[in-house]
Amino acid sequence: MGSKLRSEINFAALEAELNVAAEADGRYQRENDAKFRALHQKVATYEDFRQIVLASNLKPLEKHEKINIAGHTGIWNHALSTNNSAASVTSGDNDKAVHGHLPAPTTGPEFLKTWKRECKTFGDKYRLLVRTSSCLGTQQLMYFEICSAGLLGDILTVFCSEFQGRDLEPILLILEHLSCVDKFKLSLAFISSSESENCSKLFNKLEQALSADDEHEKNSELIDKLRLLEGKYKLQ
Repeated sequence: MGSKLRSEINFAALEAELNVAAEADGRYQRENDAKFRALHQKVATYEDFRQIVLASNLKPLEKHEKINIAGHTGIWNHALSTNNSAASVTSGDNDKAVHGHLPAPTTGPEFLKTWKRECKTFGDKYRLLVRTSSCLGTQQLMYFEICSAGLLGDILTVFCSEFQGRDLEPILLILEHLSCVDKFKLSLAFISSSESENCSKLFNKLEQALSADDEHEKNSELIDKLRLLEGKYKLQ
């Protein structure tokens, strides 16, 4: 009986889930400590506060990650390189990351890694968000980590800047999931004035898109969702 029960338990999946939960808890503790340090230091701006919090998750290079400077002959900064072949390789890798050739991230660390390392423009980030929304369902832990990383204001700005009417439903889905995590109210309180303005503009664009598509079979449902989100995002 015991051996049969053990055979039915997916220990690999349990371990992976435990690792994700442990990473989220560790990130929460580090960022919470960083917030208290920032408040104690009486930082002048929200951006200073945000940078201190984000820096709490930086890790030093391990020994096996150290770069052999003496033997390095490659390009250090591909973004500034004038070598067309190197630039095209970098561009191709980024294109794969954000246009669906690579699996959409399904955990917070995966999302944050892709967001920070692969997405160089608002367009890249917008496509990552839309693509990710179709694969996540209701993985609230991931949205908790995104919110904890201080990306709420950035996401609102990206959506406002790159908004396309055809993506109305995935955008509403992401806004809804973000509004349901424990960190949401605190994150919303710390967005900058420009990010708050972008939030208002985004919701105006969402409402205009819904008005223009009044024959959509889900229109009434989406309008109700939009009104609910307006309240959560302090726009009423």
